[in-house]
Amino acid sequence: MMSIEAQTALALATDARRRMAQRAASPPWYAPLYGLGMGGMVASFALPERLIVLGTTGCTLGVLVLYSIWQRRTGLNVSGYRRGRTMPVTVALLVCVLGLAAAAVVLRFRFGIDWAPVACGAVTAIVAGYASAGFDRVWRAEKDDLA
Repeated sequence: MMSIEAQTALALATDARRRMAQRAASPPWYAPLYGLGMGGMVASFALPERLIVLGTTGCTLGVLVLYSIWQRRTGLNVSGYRRGRTMPVTVALLVCVLGLAAAAVVLRFRFGIDWAPVACGAVTAIVAGYASAGFDRVWRAEKDDLA
């Protein structure tokens, strides 16, 4: 049988996890903007060669600013590279984005299909947007389940 102190501590911890999960909910514009930033990184390979670095850097900075805004609003720093149910979402997104980026580069520079990076970037934007929303949902569910 649990003591009153242990029950109180458990109830406080449960409440804290629930409040953290609620606070971490991303606004509805976060996932689409994240997707656009990630898709822009891949689509940047369609730019003239001398501008590719600028395009990918600009999109990377955009994603970092977006995360920074979310972090300031919530006060949280959530990494996908941690143990838990979010790790598969993060790894799947990473593999998908790297695969699409590689396809964009090979199709453009090896096979001369200049529009391929734009198509790969569009697919990346959709996948990354859904992955961002899915990550959010999985992380909050994980916090609720621990409660």
